Order: sequence, then C-alpha cells, then structure tokens
Amino acid sequence: LVTYHAYTPKGNPVTISGTGMGVASTHICIEELANLDAKVILRLGSCGGIDPTVVTGFPLGV
Repeated sequence: LVTYHAYTPKGNPVTISGTGMGVASTHICIEELANLDAKVILRLGSCGGIDPTVVTGFPLGV
C-alpha cells in the first residue's frame, strides 16, 4: 500500500495512506494507526448500496 508523509502549513505531521479494498483491510490499517497513536483518522472512498432513495453521486457522511 502507498503511504505519504507531509506537514500542514502550521508544521503538523500528516500521513496519507491507502487501505486497500474492503472492510477487513481498512480495519487492519485503522488498528495499526491507532497503535501508532494517530489522533485523527479520516476515511475517504466510494461505496455501493441498495437504497433506491440514494441517487448516484450523492455524498454520504457517516
């Protein structure tokens, strides 16, 4: 998996990492980040669903 390390304009460290596909891979990555004392974990990605009231391209926040 690809990981990038950078800093915010205020000098705070930021790590950006791909988790792969699926909940199992994401879970492993989140556990590892928590073990490394991550303060904030933000997941961005795509998903599928069967709810006919949610139109294609609708942004979801959970």
